[in-house]
Amino acid sequence: MTPERIARIQAEFPWLPPDYLGILSRVQAAPAAPSHGVQWFDGPQAPGQAFGAALAAQFPSALWIARRAGNPVGYAGWDAGPARLYEWAGSQRQVVRQFDGIAALVLAAVLTPGYDSRPVVPLALQVRGMALGPWHDAGTGYVTRGILLADAESGVLASLQAVAPAGWELCLTRADNDSWLSIRPVAGGFELCLDRHGSAGRWQRVTGAEAEAALLTLAPFNDGSHPAYHAVLTLARAA
Repeated sequence: MTPERIARIQAEFPWLPPDYLGILSRVQAAPAAPSHGVQWFDGPQAPGQAFGAALAAQFPSALWIARRAGNPVGYAGWDAGPARLYEWAGSQRQVVRQFDGIAALVLAAVLTPGYDSRPVVPLALQVRGMALGPWHDAGTGYVTRGILLADAESGVLASLQAVAPAGWELCLTRADNDSWLSIRPVAGGFELCLDRHGSAGRWQRVTGAEAEAALLTLAPFNDGSHPAYHAVLTLARAA
């Protein structure tokens, strides 16, 4: 969407959360193919105004922003505190899911049912610039899928250095969905490794600035705009 369109949306609905307004410049409105996990409307829509009286009666206090697998997604409750983001099925009384925000909504497209059958472990690690899914026990360590957040990608490596234990590795998807770039910390810098489907790469020493540049280059392919566009973060098991 254009900055002018986003500004008009913000003026009309001043209560809209910043994370929704922030992602609008990166999405394509319906009827385009889904992006970032949903099929976006061209701005918020009151169900009654957009789709008639029957839906107005079913959704008397909702504002839709998208569809997810055919279900409407939108906000409710903005008149009684912070707006809450829901996915509905059929009527407002049938809430499929409530999301903590746009990042959780987008991440839901990446974390499809059954994507990882390994045991879930209760790790609590928050990385600035990323939204992370559940952690799974990979035997030699712990692994999770995640996405890079719009306009916050530059904080990822610094945050990992600050909050992650030694032995972390971040694997980023490349545009072809058939090759991946891994980043890991070493004394005084980082190492990068480019793996292609069926062919393992070699680790190469780089500076912090080079690692940051590589991450920012691949940010658009790790933001959940397609289910395959996600990152994988691995933590080594403590000795």
